[in-house]
Amino acid sequence: MAGMATAPTLVDFEPGGVGAELLDAVGLPALAGEPLPGYLAWLPDRTVTLHRDQAAWHRERLRTLGDSERHRAFWALLDRLAEVFWAASRSGVRLPVRGPADALHDLRAVGVRQVPLARHLGRTLGDALRQFGLREGARHDAGQPGGERATGGNDRADRRGHAVGRAAAAVPET
Repeated sequence: MAGMATAPTLVDFEPGGVGAELLDAVGLPALAGEPLPGYLAWLPDRTVTLHRDQAAWHRERLRTLGDSERHRAFWALLDRLAEVFWAASRSGVRLPVRGPADALHDLRAVGVRQVPLARHLGRTLGDALRQFGLREGARHDAGQPGGERATGGNDRADRRGHAVGRAAAAVPET
């Protein structure tokens, strides 16, 4: 798309957010600014709004990315993983684990009941999509004639830890 570029964004820097906690931990003042209501993700075949409001995001992803039983199961898994691992990160999980004290600390941060979720640590988003039959050539009806591709990207990038999506901003052409 002419005039489009990706741009890094600062997220969750309002009071109580992860970014604000980071600034506070290193002794820097809060950033001046206002939180965005969400982001637009420009995909090859559509635009998806990643709403900050969870209920709005849940509705949007079903409307634009698919609302089948498999899609709902996929999102339930991602929601569960996000809930547990965000809570662990806010509890000060220590990675990499460097010894028994770190392992015990991390176990407490994650919670014993959540330990089975560790099986997902080596998995990619592509692996999860395949688990639910949403990866290779999967189609869904999101209001488009003939359906649309469910995913894009490649697993090599996922396995290297690259971001799955980017915040995009319109850049004036010069």
